[in-house]
Amino acid sequence: RIFIAIPVVYLHYVNDFQITNTMAVLIFYGVISDYLDGYIARKTNTISEMGKMMDPVADKLCALILFIYTVWIGWIPLWFLLFAMARDISITAGSYFIKKKYNKVAMV
Repeated sequence: RIFIAIPVVYLHYVNDFQITNTMAVLIFYGVISDYLDGYIARKTNTISEMGKMMDPVADKLCALILFIYTVWIGWIPLWFLLFAMARDISITAGSYFIKKKYNKVAMV
């Protein structure tokens, strides 16, 4: 998903109808792959501690790339990006605390 965000930003920046269709397909692929990744891991009982940590990180980085772009083009104000980042940092810090105290990774 991280690697999908950068082409999506570029394709939106180029702003061509055909490219917009490609962008929509990439976003759809990112959403579906995120869902299937978790679904398959749960169904096949292949959930790992690394996967529990990396999946939210990938989601956050993807969202951050898209948020920065939407601030840059003026779709959302900077304060919204800062608020979203503060929220994600606090959730991540809480997950880290739970991991250290209870030796479990909280799914966020």
